[in-house]
Amino acid sequence: MAEEVKMLLDSNKLKGKWLRFEITESSIMKLDEIISVNLNELKKMGIIFYIDDFGTGYSLSDIYKNLSSME
Repeated sequence: MAEEVKMLLDSNKLKGKWLRFEITESSIMKLDEIISVNLNELKKMGIIFYIDDFGTGYSLSDIYKNLSSME
């Protein structure tokens, strides 16, 4: 996934800092290694992630624990 995003950014002469992704906390809680690697690559491109934390019952501390593994 990260490679495709990079190709799209490059072909359109855009910087990653102009791109935002919204992901749900349930997807973060289910992070596997492949997804984590892709999210890290996207993050290195300057892409910013927003977390949709509306009504799923996960606590922010659990989410932050999973996100810290992305660094």
